[in-house]
Amino acid sequence: MGEQMTGSDQRVAREKNMEMIFNLLKDQDLSSSDMATKMGLSKTALTKIMKEMLDANYVFYKETNVIQDGRGRRKQYFTLNPDMGMIMFVNFIHQNIEVSLYDMKGSNIAHLLLSTTMHQQEEVLPELMKDMIEMINTYQTIQRPLMNIIIAAPGKVDKKKNVFKQSNMYKALESSEFAQTLHETLNVPVYLKNDINLALHGYIKKTNHVEKNTLMIYLGDSVGGAIYSNGSILEGDHGYAGEFGLMKTFDEHGNLTTVESLCAMKSLYHHLEIDGVEALINLDRKDSPVLEQSLLSLSSHMAQLIHNFYQIFDFAHVCIAGDIAHIKKRFSSKVQDQLKRYDLENLEINLDFEEHIEALMMLGAKDLGQTESFQSLISKRKGGLKHEHI
Repeated sequence: MGEQMTGSDQRVAREKNMEMIFNLLKDQDLSSSDMATKMGLSKTALTKIMKEMLDANYVFYKETNVIQDGRGRRKQYFTLNPDMGMIMFVNFIHQNIEVSLYDMKGSNIAHLLLSTTMHQQEEVLPELMKDMIEMINTYQTIQRPLMNIIIAAPGKVDKKKNVFKQSNMYKALESSEFAQTLHETLNVPVYLKNDINLALHGYIKKTNHVEKNTLMIYLGDSVGGAIYSNGSILEGDHGYAGEFGLMKTFDEHGNLTTVESLCAMKSLYHHLEIDGVEALINLDRKDSPVLEQSLLSLSSHMAQLIHNFYQIFDFAHVCIAGDIAHIKKRFSSKVQDQLKRYDLENLEINLDFEEHIEALMMLGAKDLGQTESFQSLISKRKGGLKHEHI
């Protein structure tokens, strides 16, 4: 006979099932029979869990979706209660700071854009904090409290001090107690995430590649990257997989340099003597020989980078993000040709492109924030400790 589950074991299993239901309902409304099938549970077991979630106000029936099945039985759908809480996402991008407030279904409640060019460096964070608190006070209620704040920026994350390090775009973050002050003022967890790690999380969520080891390379003013391996993103001790752009390599003449100096979009734009992506697209349409030569060089360095990481992490999927995605048809074929110079296993790599890195960061932040918020709600309800890591 198998061992009988204790009360504690049953509670843990029930909470895990609740989390699974929450994750299913984040993306779509489902009937109890649909959820039972997806989770491998009996209808009776699921009904008991759903009653507990209904009583806790985590979910409710979506009456507009009550239909008749082929046997005349009513099929009723469940939907998440969006007002269980709110999630705030702060994204440090280029010369702006974007702040978004979401409900627990991931729908946008409020949004603001703060231009950093309009303030002195020392004024940016105090002004941002004032705007964030004002937004929260406007939309927060007792029934819909703020659950957590996720902040994304380039650079390392000092996990012990909870500050960003080597964030070239936002030096003010390096010695700031910004996250700690927010935590103490608002009494919610504040999580700092490397921007490309967050984008990769969003990409995995968007493509549903949870079973596929994936390498992401971002080509922007700098070169960033992240790695998803065996079901999780590799953050290391510094909150990111690695700033690939800082890696040493050699140019066509054998001179020691960095990946960033050869592969960043600002380097490509400088070499082509253009000022941005629109001019890049125009060169692509004109079949510019100068662009062709530049892309041959860039694709060679990209193939070498992909090959080197492949030897360590054995991924099946590569996503290259940034402006280069606007000319992906031309660039992708060149990278694939360059990969043929290496071992045959590399031919099995699936190459994908994403133009909108900020949208991926937003998707990643929402997914992480929703999951952590629901875990916190369950812990509070059971008198447990609040989760502090995502």
